[in-house]
Parts: sequence; C-alpha cells; structure tokens
Amino acid sequence: METMSRRIVWLRTSLGITQREMAGLVDCNFSRYKNVEHETVRVSEQEIMPLCKTFQNLCHFITFGGKIDLEALELSDEPLEKLLAEKLKAKRVSLEAEDTFFVSK
Repeated sequence: METMSRRIVWLRTSLGITQREMAGLVDCNFSRYKNVEHETVRVSEQEIMPLCKTFQNLCHFITFGGKIDLEALELSDEPLEKLLAEKLKAKRVSLEAEDTFFVSK
C-alpha cells in the first residue's frame, strides 16, 4: 500500500539527499521528520505545507499519489524539481513496480 510517507521517502532518496537535509528543507525537527518517514507518526499539515511550497509541481503527488508531470518539473524554477526531472528522464530514478504513481510525458 502506497502512503504519503513512502512517497516522501521516494522523493528524498530520488533526489539523493539525507533525512536531515530534507527535514531542513521542510523546516521540520529532524526527529519528527524521521518518524514521518518511518510511519510512526502521521504526516501533519506542518510537514505538508512546506513540502508543497518547496515542491509545488509535486504537491498533488506527495499528498494524494497519482502521476508526476515531467514537463512541469522540467519547466520549474525550483532546482530540486529540475534535478528530479533530469533523473527521471535519464532513468536514474526507479519507479518501483508496487508504487501506483507514474510519470506522464
């Protein structure tokens, strides 16, 4: 079963950043962020809002799942979204079979 926490982990690992770096990006206490990833706490609005602010073109994907708009990532002003687009295009990021999301071109 795909969860918001799994999508956040996928995003972070796809970008090649640490939990501590991601916690800093979303202005979250490191321990709290780690618990979000390990699904020992529920993702709250306090984590969702900064995630959606930083990753505007991934907000729907992070929150609800679904597809990732590769073109929107490529045109983004956010460097991390552009990096993810490059990795997706170069197939350096895997979309695991059990995940329900996919990339639209």
